[in-house]
Amino acid sequence: MPETLLVGDVGGTWIRLALVDGCLSEVWKQPTRAFKNLGQAVEAFLAQTGAAPAAAAVGVAGPVDNDVARLTNLDWEARAEDLPQPAVLINDLAAAAHGVGVLGPGDARRISGPAPIEGTLRVVIGVGTGHGQATWSRGGVLAGEAGHAGFAPEDPELAELAQTIREQHGRASVESVISGAGLDAVLRFAAGRATLGPEATEALQSQPSAAVVARFAGQDSACARARSLFACALGGEAGNAALRCLPAGGVWLVGGVAQSLLQPAVDAEVQAAFCAKPPMSERLREIPLLVVSDPHVALHGAAVVARMLLH
Repeated sequence: MPETLLVGDVGGTWIRLALVDGCLSEVWKQPTRAFKNLGQAVEAFLAQTGAAPAAAAVGVAGPVDNDVARLTNLDWEARAEDLPQPAVLINDLAAAAHGVGVLGPGDARRISGPAPIEGTLRVVIGVGTGHGQATWSRGGVLAGEAGHAGFAPEDPELAELAQTIREQHGRASVESVISGAGLDAVLRFAAGRATLGPEATEALQSQPSAAVVARFAGQDSACARARSLFACALGGEAGNAALRCLPAGGVWLVGGVAQSLLQPAVDAEVQAAFCAKPPMSERLREIPLLVVSDPHVALHGAAVVARMLLH
């Protein structure tokens, strides 16, 4: 019998914890703000399940230093010492970068390029509450805070959006556009140029922008424009990431916002922006670009890391 592992994925909106005993089980999803810190959440989860894990690994949406992490977009702390030992904290995109390597064939949809070459360099871009990026190579992962790099689009309309954000906030970062929070700004910008209908306006009172845009893009002109701008921005940033390391293993787009907005209707726009990098456009057409549909990809990756602690 495999030993039971505790795995987690902590974001600015949701915390997911689960047990792994060969496969994911007891997946537990709660608002991150419902707990003061990771230790409190883990204590509640283990009390509910009665489990005694042999090791633990948790991905956290923020930098990890000396087994301590603070969420980038929330005043919330995680400490490895509050987990069943042995334990490790990793960046959430590092967890996802491990996780895409164990996905099944139906867990991701290819937007462009050939099939990824297994075991080769791959880049993972996370678009959820915030924005993150990580690069996997030969079992190791490099993760940083790429969401806070400058947003410098070449598309004229996106450049105008970036300037609007600079005027309001002092600078335009990648995350200020290509994230769940960034989509708020994209939708406001689009609504200044196209009509935001009454149904979408009402839905925004109780739902996040990503859900509203995904739901109404087929019938609301402002939502359609926002989705198009977002697809172009994300495709362009994915192309930038691909140029930095030419990953034959692909560029993988993960996170709830990416999953909900990157539908086949915008594939052509995403691909065009991804490849619009002359003189390297033809080279980028050879790089796989995929969107992941499995919401638990970071949990799968955390399980990979947790197993390493036992062997």
